[in-house]
Amino acid sequence: MEKRESYGKKHRKIGSWAGLAIISVFFLLPSGCNHTAKQKSAQKPTYSIETAKEISHITSGIISSSEPIRIRFVHPIVDENQVNSPLKLPVFHFSPEISGHAVWQDEQTLAFVSDHPLSLGQSYTGKLDVAALLPSQKESALKEIDLAFQVAKRELVRLDGSFTAAQTGKASEAAFEGTIDFTEPCTIDMVKKSISLDLDGRDIRAVWMMREDQKRFTFTIPSISREKSTRTLVVRINSEPLGLSTGMERKFLLEPVKVFKVSRFETFQNGDRGFAIIFSDRLDMKQDINGFISVEPAVQFTMKKSASKILVTGSFKPGEGYAITAHKGISNIWGARLKEAAVHSVTFQNLNPSIQFVKDGIFLPSSNKQNVRFTAVNVRKVKITVQQVFSSTLGQYLQVAETNAQKTRSDNFNESDRVGVKVAEQTLTLSGKLNDKEQYAIDMSKLIRKGTLGMFLVSLSFQREDMIPETKAASYGNYTDWYNDPKAPGYMWRHARIYKPVLVTDIGLTHYGTGKHHVVIATDLLSAGPISGVTVELRSYQDQIIQTAVTNRRGKAEFTNVNRDVYYVRGKYRDNTTFLLNSAMAWNVSSFDVGGSEVNKENLRAFVFTDRGVYRPGDEVHLSLIVRNEEGTFPENHPVTLTLTNPKQQVALKSTLRKGKDGFYVFRFTTAENDPTGVWQAKITA
Repeated sequence: MEKRESYGKKHRKIGSWAGLAIISVFFLLPSGCNHTAKQKSAQKPTYSIETAKEISHITSGIISSSEPIRIRFVHPIVDENQVNSPLKLPVFHFSPEISGHAVWQDEQTLAFVSDHPLSLGQSYTGKLDVAALLPSQKESALKEIDLAFQVAKRELVRLDGSFTAAQTGKASEAAFEGTIDFTEPCTIDMVKKSISLDLDGRDIRAVWMMREDQKRFTFTIPSISREKSTRTLVVRINSEPLGLSTGMERKFLLEPVKVFKVSRFETFQNGDRGFAIIFSDRLDMKQDINGFISVEPAVQFTMKKSASKILVTGSFKPGEGYAITAHKGISNIWGARLKEAAVHSVTFQNLNPSIQFVKDGIFLPSSNKQNVRFTAVNVRKVKITVQQVFSSTLGQYLQVAETNAQKTRSDNFNESDRVGVKVAEQTLTLSGKLNDKEQYAIDMSKLIRKGTLGMFLVSLSFQREDMIPETKAASYGNYTDWYNDPKAPGYMWRHARIYKPVLVTDIGLTHYGTGKHHVVIATDLLSAGPISGVTVELRSYQDQIIQTAVTNRRGKAEFTNVNRDVYYVRGKYRDNTTFLLNSAMAWNVSSFDVGGSEVNKENLRAFVFTDRGVYRPGDEVHLSLIVRNEEGTFPENHPVTLTLTNPKQQVALKSTLRKGKDGFYVFRFTTAENDPTGVWQAKITA
């Protein structure tokens, strides 16, 4: 399929770019993650080779209720001026029916956006009528595309809360602050209908707030009088209005002012291992608590006061039990003291079963004996799968795949079955003992043919029966954390599988680019010396060769008059192939002074800056620029256009300002909650 050419007024381009980094704090549950033991993933259709040649991504598996249904073509289909314009012709058909509209999100990605959140837990099938979408492509063998996906169910992630000081500051009053998290969005009215609060058997009102993603809700009871006897606040969640698997109830106790005691003990072992002693009221922060806490058997530990807690961390061993004593004499802010010692036995749970690679990184030179190392704790065996990406489909893989090679990566490889083939699969029995973290090596030379170079996708995984001790999945609600409790359904997705892309090569590339001039340096990873004779290709996002050059005796290849954006660089030398993906492998220069200016042939210069360098999806961005011509001035109210590109090389925004004074312009725009994270690029045209 060919992209139709479009023509328009030419603009002079300012030689200045601004990078925006958007970091996600809140995450959707990824597709493919089962939310309950009963929820089954929608069966993915089988696609023909004709479809694979034209399509690089189709929405499938389990998706969020607010997620668009997307189909991404391998090549550009529409002109830039058709992006973000809804289609008038109905080309999507679903069963059950979904009301909504189709829109081109970029020149290659067609999305169907529902008018309302999709029905939770519902399985959908559908078709995209390609013949109706592209009537001019009559010769294409691709006439329609089958769709199948399922919407995730809503589940409760967390219900927590605590009593705090009232705004009056009086000892006779307290406030309560609670937090409720769900896996899927819901309205605040739905939450209010589902949750009841009663204090000593009587209903009590709260002030509710909802986070923008509609998954986290906080509630506050601003004033609760403290009586002469203990008061009980009960928080109940009714499952039906929210479509939850089951309801939940939690009780919180408010003690009288003159009563000060230990409410409970809680262990923790995320990072530091220790326990928290939670008291019935806030502690006297001025009191020296040394000697008031003892542990048997004796270990070295440190203490920290925090509101109504004493946090104790130390060299506690997993699987071991300890006797904790909070001695009498500890006081709260109102002067009441602990009248008798509180003794409690705690046992630190065994380390959670987990696996992770020893190092970040993607390159594996032959000098490393082709060993990929990983560590495991409380796992009996792992399944190793290796896929090889074809050299001819490397560009397609880089279009849709994450090249993230972090040690704990749990996101799978997108479209790996379409661009590669499985070359090895085996089960490795581990020798680890309970709570011992041991290191193992995967000998790639035994899994791939000798001398084979290129890109490989390595995945490790284990099942519940491989855990030490074996841990069965708990029913809904009988676990403490959806992702981090080994009994929870979400634990297997987050911790029981890891992925690493591995490039077996002895060639390293360094790419410098400024304006239309680019330089690539090829280095031998074994000797650290330059390599001459490497064929270097600058390639576009569509995997088209922009320019080709061969490195000289200093390992240097230069490119001039590069008029297109370089998505990645590929190097070939004898049987070696390597690549450099600009969007994912750029140097972090945030700690270095790399300031300077770039002047284009029109002698236009621009200073571009934002109100801050890091944003979250949903944040408002203020992007300002000062433009100057060769005379140091700039025409008043001259039109300036901003083109904002997301990490997927999709145009997310195109806006033109026609009001500017002395070359000063300010663009204001708000990112969406579901925007992709990574480095965004702003291109200014004047």
